[in-house]
Amino acid sequence: MMSNTGKKIIYITPDFPVGGAERFLLMLSNHLADYTAAQHIVSLGSNTALQKELHPSISFHQYARTSRTDFKPFKKLRRLLKSEKPDVVVCLNFFAYLSLRIAMLMSGFKTRTVISYHSSIHLDPREHRMHKLYAKLLRKNDRVICVSEKQAAYTISTYRMPAAIYRTIHNGIDTKRWILPTEDFNKLEWRAKWNIPADANVIISVAALRHEKNHIGAVKALHLLHQEYNVPAYLLLAGDGNMKAAIAAEVEKYGLNSYVIFAGNQSDVRPFCWMSDLFTLCSTSETFSLAALEAMACGLPAVLADIGGASEMVDTGFTGLLCDTSSESFAKTWNEALQTNWNNKEISDQTHRLFSIDKMFEKYRAELLS
Repeated sequence: MMSNTGKKIIYITPDFPVGGAERFLLMLSNHLADYTAAQHIVSLGSNTALQKELHPSISFHQYARTSRTDFKPFKKLRRLLKSEKPDVVVCLNFFAYLSLRIAMLMSGFKTRTVISYHSSIHLDPREHRMHKLYAKLLRKNDRVICVSEKQAAYTISTYRMPAAIYRTIHNGIDTKRWILPTEDFNKLEWRAKWNIPADANVIISVAALRHEKNHIGAVKALHLLHQEYNVPAYLLLAGDGNMKAAIAAEVEKYGLNSYVIFAGNQSDVRPFCWMSDLFTLCSTSETFSLAALEAMACGLPAVLADIGGASEMVDTGFTGLLCDTSSESFAKTWNEALQTNWNNKEISDQTHRLFSIDKMFEKYRAELLS
């Protein structure tokens, strides 16, 4: 048991599904269970997928909104703030911060606020307008923690937010869990389970099947890799989501049914990384991918679009390669990566050294509990 600071934290999240930002919140709150007197997670959405993984000491509150004009969740949040009197409130992105400010207006209660910011460039006009509003609401004592330097610089300049309240803490991964293949791992058996030849090139993408993850662009890139570079690689998609039917239609269109594998959501993606040769994300919007860090910690080189904090994560030519978001660029870069003789141990070692979860937690403890 670690030393308890006696402090209370309330976290506010728009929802609690299986997602990168939400999983970060899960890991952080579970870690801080031994350092705090009490923790509460407030979800303003209807998805509670990660609730079952919370530390028993953490209280979970679901204040789901039924409409844009539903103010009951803010009233419930106000009551929680008044009764618990937290030392710090952590908001997962800016909508949660807006919700907090509304609740505080109704209560008169004030507390130290930290915004954990996991979004990147906003292409949606409405989201762009909302961030202009968020910028006006920020107070000089608030703190915004970004996961990449590029993300912080972009947000500060685009929305004219005060640079003094920004900090960057890179995401971290569990270096005891995300490791090179274990001695008992049988790569050939795992490939056989998914009808992948022993000598095939396998590219893995671990991401929810959502629009911004650009799986359709990945399928087109695979087609180009086959046709223009004569590399009949397999694309393994670990994840699920509302774009699955559209992606499957694209696979059918290019006649790639035998080469694109839908693995669905997996409780443990390590074996899928261990049986693959290359990790990729074709996202058009990404901040600092945990999935990419986890795959690199498993020894996989990563091919990522040069957006968000990708250049802060990938050591070009040593742990992976960067490209633009076009399918043509991905096909070309995948081909280059598959022809490169990577040192998997060095990729894993460097990822462990630079992006350990222990380093990340140490920095968050300093920010939240000091």
